[in-house]
Amino acid sequence: MLNVVEMLQDSLGRYTKSVQRRASMRLINYMMFLDKKMV
Repeated sequence: MLNVVEMLQDSLGRYTKSVQRRASMRLINYMMFLDKKMV
């Protein structure tokens, strides 16, 4: 039982990390896009 919970938490942590990384990359791309439009 305990192993299942640990596996779930591990996969959930990995998933949130990948989502955060993707969101930050999108934010950086958006900022660069705005920067090019301003200039």
